[in-house]
Amino acid sequence: KNVIRLSPEQASKARDDKGIFYRSLNKSLKDEEIYIQGASYSENSVDVVIATTKFSKISMATGRTARIVSALSDEAIEEINVDIMNGDFEVASLKLNRQEFEKAATYQGSNSEILEKSSIYSKSNSPSYKSTDFQPTIRFPQIDWSLSPAVRHQIGGPEGFYLGQLWLRADSTIKFARGLTLYNTLGFDIYNTFNDFINTSQSKLPHVRSDIQEYLDQGKNNIQKMKLEYMFSPYKDIFVRTDFGILEEMFGGFGGEILYRPFDKDYAVGFTLHRVKQRDYDQKFSFRDYTTDTGHLSLYYDLPYGITSHLKMGKYLARDKGLTIDLSRRFKTGFIVGAFASKTNISSELFGEGSFDKGFYFSVPLDLFYTDYRASSISFGIHPLTKDGAAILSQHNSLHSILADTNKSSILRDWDNI
Repeated sequence: KNVIRLSPEQASKARDDKGIFYRSLNKSLKDEEIYIQGASYSENSVDVVIATTKFSKISMATGRTARIVSALSDEAIEEINVDIMNGDFEVASLKLNRQEFEKAATYQGSNSEILEKSSIYSKSNSPSYKSTDFQPTIRFPQIDWSLSPAVRHQIGGPEGFYLGQLWLRADSTIKFARGLTLYNTLGFDIYNTFNDFINTSQSKLPHVRSDIQEYLDQGKNNIQKMKLEYMFSPYKDIFVRTDFGILEEMFGGFGGEILYRPFDKDYAVGFTLHRVKQRDYDQKFSFRDYTTDTGHLSLYYDLPYGITSHLKMGKYLARDKGLTIDLSRRFKTGFIVGAFASKTNISSELFGEGSFDKGFYFSVPLDLFYTDYRASSISFGIHPLTKDGAAILSQHNSLHSILADTNKSSILRDWDNI
């Protein structure tokens, strides 16, 4: 979108009455689906803290913000500082030289010249919005909800290659404060072919996943998720997530995750630990007798050519111990394809058909199909066999999924989008 620049007289008036500047900035950014979390108009710099779900690339959201700030500011402003929030984490800060940015915007300079005079850093444990002059009023609790059709299925079973369900998914979030949110997902059956199930699990391991047919058949109308979650960053580059409640379709419990993501490095280290109890097949509020602890130590490393490696080792849901290796590649379009394999201390005979757990997945960004920008993606995976060995607790809002594309190397990778 074209940004309408204020005249010198209007810009001078906005400096004298900063309320005009903040209201204009808030309105202009909101039109781009960028939301102010805080802002300060100083003698020679403007600081803006933003959050957006529209732009998947930090550089793109920063560029949109800087254009608007520059158009609304007077000539005394030399620096534009943009702090990016993802969820309730402040993940990155970019300090831009206004003159270089203006030259590049009018094709008299380049993105590389902007970068040469820019600073990129992170201070996750001391978010900037807390010290800004302008902070929008946020009224808690914030309630959001959505309804959408969805599909559940089993592929490759003895009863038929594909048995599935079309259902209505109702998602809601209740945000009580920054970092503290209740997530709910309910499912309502529209049509299914699950009555054809005839093959019960013969697994000799605890049936942590192999009773999938019972869960699908008896849980046609279900509570998929109902959990309270709290996130915070106690120290620079260290992030924490705790959760409690119905965590996924088959397990409820409590636990948490910690992630160390050095902003200037290409690696991250995480640890998860949960105490969980198996849910009844109807997936309401009752539970079965099986209880266990599960947790993993994870190492993430960004390799050349857009390849990310993830090594996970620890204790799985069936109390077996071992490791999982996951390799994925991200292409310039944002398309991601990956594969994983797990091996634990149970024998191939006890594991059953397939000998070890494996699968693959891919993710397609939606902005490939639209003329505007969208951060959402369509994800799909194939897990050929639903076995009890190497079964992992589903992690909604895992820290690495939130923070993986927010380190310095990811911002530099996408710098041309500024």
